[in-house]
Amino acid sequence: MRKLIILCTLCLSFINLNAQFTNLNWTFGDSCGIKFNATGIDSIYRTSVNSRGTTVNISDSLGNLLFYVNSPDLSLYLSTNTINRGRVYNKQHNTMVNGDSIASPGWYRELLILPWPDSVNKFVVVSSMTTPGAKISYSKVDLSFNGGLGKVVSKNNVLDTGEICDGITAIRHGNGRDWWILYKKWFFNNNIIYKILLTPQGLSTISTQNIGLSFSNGGLYRLIPSQDGSAIVGLCNSSISIEKFSFDRCTGMLSNHVVIYNGSGNPPYSFWDGAISPNNRFLYVTTIGDQYLFQIDLLNPNAYQNKVVVDSIDSLSYSVSAIRLAPNGKIYRSNWWCLDSIYCYPFSDSAYSPVNTHLSVINEPDSFGLTCNYVGLGQYLNGFKTYGALPNDVNLGLGPLAGSICDTLSVGLGEIKDDIPIQTFPNPSTGLFTVNIKYETLPKEGFAYTIYSLQGQVIQRGVIKGRTSSINLTSFESGMYLLNVMLPKEVVQIKLSKL
Repeated sequence: MRKLIILCTLCLSFINLNAQFTNLNWTFGDSCGIKFNATGIDSIYRTSVNSRGTTVNISDSLGNLLFYVNSPDLSLYLSTNTINRGRVYNKQHNTMVNGDSIASPGWYRELLILPWPDSVNKFVVVSSMTTPGAKISYSKVDLSFNGGLGKVVSKNNVLDTGEICDGITAIRHGNGRDWWILYKKWFFNNNIIYKILLTPQGLSTISTQNIGLSFSNGGLYRLIPSQDGSAIVGLCNSSISIEKFSFDRCTGMLSNHVVIYNGSGNPPYSFWDGAISPNNRFLYVTTIGDQYLFQIDLLNPNAYQNKVVVDSIDSLSYSVSAIRLAPNGKIYRSNWWCLDSIYCYPFSDSAYSPVNTHLSVINEPDSFGLTCNYVGLGQYLNGFKTYGALPNDVNLGLGPLAGSICDTLSVGLGEIKDDIPIQTFPNPSTGLFTVNIKYETLPKEGFAYTIYSLQGQVIQRGVIKGRTSSINLTSFESGMYLLNVMLPKEVVQIKLSKL
């Protein structure tokens, strides 16, 4: 039995649509903007941001900034009950039309920007609020207005009420188009994770899943996804715990719960922020107080007990420390230089320090221990300043989950044709498959193919030349594999069964 999925020209153009948006710009702190490239930093420039808390950004495929959002620019002692002071800025660093008064109380992972599925101009800004009596809401941005500078066309629409933990995230659906939004609530003992799905039809009703440790979260619970969206780390500050889940991008379900740290040990560190290495193996976390930076090997069954101290700062002149994986594959750390917990934001013009004008850098985060090449205060910000947050951007480069049950869209797909242009035999086989192409005219360069495991891992690539070709899977384990062949106007997917 073979399963054949035909991707029409419309669907191929949709896949290209995903590449319209990138994460190549960061805005944060006091006026700082960074444009990244594949291996480093292109430029550092001035922005209109002046915020101690959350910022989010979105750029086009060439790395040109489209717009950004930041939490309120209020002093700490003034912002306790402020929940509608966020701001949307256009690419010229001016407030977007109707872009003031965005729901946001000024925490650290409370905002998201998501492209509206099936659109190149529309976006949704999701705002979560830890402030008592607050909510989770969304605003719509449309860049087709004002000559491409955009307009906030709908603002602060309520999705859910109650105190939302600071640490919201989103992961692209396995179909490469939609988005899963995930968050937790606090002030009652629970192990509930809340989910909302963004599709072309809008934002779904809320679904929930009971999984993981139960605790009252105290406002800070970071949901930190891996780059490929297959795993999520939960980092709780008040209950001093670290837990890990597998995530199914097709169904939105979490599974394989693992407790990495449950608060035991002496001293019981209080964690502030975290980032996962590109290869999914290492978790980097920062602490409050003694300001440790730990590397935790997620493949080690005694991960926390065998953690590596990458850096340690013992000074009252440091406060919380944000940490993020950047588009260039490096992880950056932002230390908040804070001599007075009430008046350390905003900085006065004279408040310059190597701490607040630099980011620290983990240059090789996929490497074990100190070979990760951590350089404290290794990136100068050209005189701009940093506070206690770095951007909470989603992974815009995440595409369809190849080989999964949902790697194609349902509309116009899934038909099984009688005139199948490719045949494979024997199927099942012990590992040697013959592929027969029934096209009348064969291109000289042949047809490219990719073979995936059912978990979406690429196991083989190649080119089929001529009407008959062979594929050898004898060195792989028995099981099901997915063969994708790129034909001129369609992609054919066939299941291969290896005995």
